[in-house]
Amino acid sequence: MKKTFLIIAFYIITISANAQAKTVSNHSLTIYTIGASYSYEQTLGGKMTIIAHADLLMSHMVWTPSGFEYAIQPGLGLESRFYYNIGKRHNSGKNISYNSANYLSLECMYLFEPMVSQRVIFPYKFHISPNWGIRRVYNDRWLLEFNPGIYFFVDSLSKFSWRPRINLKFGIVF
Repeated sequence: MKKTFLIIAFYIITISANAQAKTVSNHSLTIYTIGASYSYEQTLGGKMTIIAHADLLMSHMVWTPSGFEYAIQPGLGLESRFYYNIGKRHNSGKNISYNSANYLSLECMYLFEPMVSQRVIFPYKFHISPNWGIRRVYNDRWLLEFNPGIYFFVDSLSKFSWRPRINLKFGIVF
């Protein structure tokens, strides 16, 4: 009887520990290096999530001999994330609240016409960005996220370009 109880207790504890090491759904408001965003992250089970976000961002920022060029555009995007070390963080007793872990992601974003622009003739319309990132949530609400990667852009003339991405986000999670 004691052996059966221990096996059942071990099984329940193992299931509970694994359940806690999975991703969770959440909302966030963030300010980042080139804009601001509202996002909803939906868990797909295990270590995978998908994020839908609405942004207002400075999509074009270049200093030229004729002056500063910029465009501020609204955008809508989807991002899939794989939190590859959430289980390891949980097992070592580290914070995993609101998906505090490292991740690999692929983001796709559509950018609407610029609300404000200066000397930008052909603004960006669409980008795809593979990223690696670190996400940490402190005091169960304060989000800090760093995610470098590469932007692959298509502009309004269907011209393709790319540039490095270095993004630092601060925000609140709920």
